[in-house]
Amino acid sequence: VKAFDTGGDDYIVLPFAKKEFLARIRRIVLNKRLIFDFKYTGTRKYRSGDLFIDFEKRRVRLGETDIKLTPVEFKIVDVLCKYAGMVLKYDFLLKHIWGPYANGDNKILRVNITNIRHKIEPNPKKPIYLITHNGVGYKMNNNEYGNC
Repeated sequence: VKAFDTGGDDYIVLPFAKKEFLARIRRIVLNKRLIFDFKYTGTRKYRSGDLFIDFEKRRVRLGETDIKLTPVEFKIVDVLCKYAGMVLKYDFLLKHIWGPYANGDNKILRVNITNIRHKIEPNPKKPIYLITHNGVGYKMNNNEYGNC
């Protein structure tokens, strides 16, 4: 339990089959690659409707209005946009924003999501960009660029 709490991904007990061992390694490597391989070519941009984000310039616009996000808010939007269209679980977001020692309480995440919505959504009570999946997590709507 301590190993999992400090970031361990898996464990295996002795004796184990070579095929099982290799399959577990392949799964862990694939998961790490999906999570941490964020090398992009070209300029990373996100556009959906009136929302436009240029990640290299750290510029967020809603229509003709520049939006100012805090560093944490921008980091949340950055992670959500990297996986636009996918529902990201609360724990996944907490670990990517606040690190492996995030306590698992998603209250701070909810507060930041609310603040982001008030800044980027035309109607924060009926969001069209940043969608909640109750009890699961959040997703950013698909973007029109595909290289986010």
